[in-house]
Amino acid sequence: TSWVIHAQHAAAFSIQDAYPVLADPEAGARLFASNAAEEKKLLQLIKDMRQISGSMTTYSTFAGISVVLFIFRMLKGLDFQERMGLVTRTIQSASSDLAHFFALFGIVFAGYACVGTLLFGHQFEGMVTVGSTCLTLVTFLLSLDPTEFYSAMIHATVPWAFHLFLWSYLIIAFFILLNIFLAILVDAYANVKQETVQAAGLPEELYNVAVHGLKRVVWPARKFVSNEELLGQLKELRATLTHHHPIEERVRATLSHRRAVLLPGGVEIDNMAMAKLIGSTVPRAIQRGKSLKDVVKGGQVAPDEELDHTSLVLRATNNDAIHDLMKRFGEDVSLRADQRDKEVMELVQLDNLKRTLAIFTAQSRMIKEQRRVVQLMEGLAKTSLPPDEWESLNPEEASDAGHAAVLSVELLQAQELPRMDLVRACDPYAVMFVDGVVEGSGESVVRKSTWRRANRNPVWNEFFSWKTSKQTSTLTVTIWDKDNVTADDIVGCGYVDLSTIPMNGEWVTGWYKLENPQIGNKLKNAKVELRMKHTPFNSDAAAQEQFAKDAAAQQQPAKDDAANAKQDTALTPEQRDQSSKGAADFDSLLQELNGEEEAASQQGDVGARENAVLRAESVPDAHETP
Repeated sequence: TSWVIHAQHAAAFSIQDAYPVLADPEAGARLFASNAAEEKKLLQLIKDMRQISGSMTTYSTFAGISVVLFIFRMLKGLDFQERMGLVTRTIQSASSDLAHFFALFGIVFAGYACVGTLLFGHQFEGMVTVGSTCLTLVTFLLSLDPTEFYSAMIHATVPWAFHLFLWSYLIIAFFILLNIFLAILVDAYANVKQETVQAAGLPEELYNVAVHGLKRVVWPARKFVSNEELLGQLKELRATLTHHHPIEERVRATLSHRRAVLLPGGVEIDNMAMAKLIGSTVPRAIQRGKSLKDVVKGGQVAPDEELDHTSLVLRATNNDAIHDLMKRFGEDVSLRADQRDKEVMELVQLDNLKRTLAIFTAQSRMIKEQRRVVQLMEGLAKTSLPPDEWESLNPEEASDAGHAAVLSVELLQAQELPRMDLVRACDPYAVMFVDGVVEGSGESVVRKSTWRRANRNPVWNEFFSWKTSKQTSTLTVTIWDKDNVTADDIVGCGYVDLSTIPMNGEWVTGWYKLENPQIGNKLKNAKVELRMKHTPFNSDAAAQEQFAKDAAAQQQPAKDDAANAKQDTALTPEQRDQSSKGAADFDSLLQELNGEEEAASQQGDVGARENAVLRAESVPDAHETP
């Protein structure tokens, strides 16, 4: 419209070659005597030019506003793509907090605008009115230039008042409020970003659309079903299904949005429950001189109408006061359905966790007590048997017999490790571990190498060894990037199937590829070289010696079971009798607990298991001696 008006004014505009306003330019007197007709034309020309200029300004203003609105509309339209709609969804997520922030900021800003006008308006031109003061305060926030206001403002009042006004405004408005504003936006952006972390990007969606269109044209119908065809089939299938009557659907939709007061734990207080709740306060209302009828319907019950308490409660369900309470405190049940389901799932998960912990605790304590009984029995057997017969048993060899072999590994090198940091190269070190270590041996399964500074092709040449059992099947090699500031980053993992390593003591060398799904193509060529051999433990003295060195250098000191057994067996005859009696009592208790545990497992009663554990804890320890 503004452009049409401007075009009309421009089309109607005309100009002459000259406008002889002066009646006689060469007159000896009355030099400025004018020609009225020509002067009118000149004034009309000036009016038309101002009109065209004004219409052009109006058109430019509306054109700029239209461009800005188009940008806003485009941002809103980009909501169809989750990654592209981050701006609008961030603002929408933070809208409530932003509204409260701007209300608080407006109060502070208006207060300082009034104070500034009173203190400096009589001398400083930038604060003559409240409007000009507001512009000046905005300028303080955006570009603080003391040369524009310092000299005029400091002479308008006492210096301490000027400094108090200026610095308090900067601290509150700039350092606090504006940072709160940024924090609100950043927090909302982080939440929106977390929701879209798994969403596909725009290039990926465009690629999928192009591939889908190409398949739709090229591939035959028996090999590819397009989205449009699938949508059409689903619509036809829905048309064949039984439909509810429109009135029934409307009633269902209306009832699905009922309101109720929702309490933690899934408790709902609907209209009937609220009416009963108000009915429970009837005696208090009667004490104040009101009857139940007055409470229920404001006294709109016929005097001769006799109603019991239940009827009054039913009437109170549709009472205006009840509806008002629901409107103020109630929530839409349908909107909270997901939240309620989430709370129920959390309660179920918590209950399952408690049950699992109870079972695990019971099992752990039972195993611990069984081990202690075994150690005590071994100690009693050692003191009861002759020395030569006990030595013939050779418990140390029996302990080592649980190890099938010694796995010796030489970590040679790694190649083409990726850069994990933006500034420097990878600082790699290796962590290796195996499965199937004999339980109770006190042996650590983890071995760690030294680290190499800024080296993507590190060379270690370090030896490690493990006592392995028949259950040992896999050696896992992980490469880490050491970081002194944040947590170390895992570069990749490699796996070695130990069944491919022969049990003959011969060295086997190989390269093993590193894997890490989180960094994908960065590990395309990354690999680690290992040299390994498997040797029966009792057949290779060098392997035993190497294992002893590695265990002393890298493992934590293990608990010496044999030493503990010897310490437990250094008993006097009286103490031995008491220990034997305590062991017998403990055996009977153990059988009873096992019976309770078996019955609880058959009945699924976790409480019975917990009671069995508590009973075991309440019994004095059979292994403690005076």
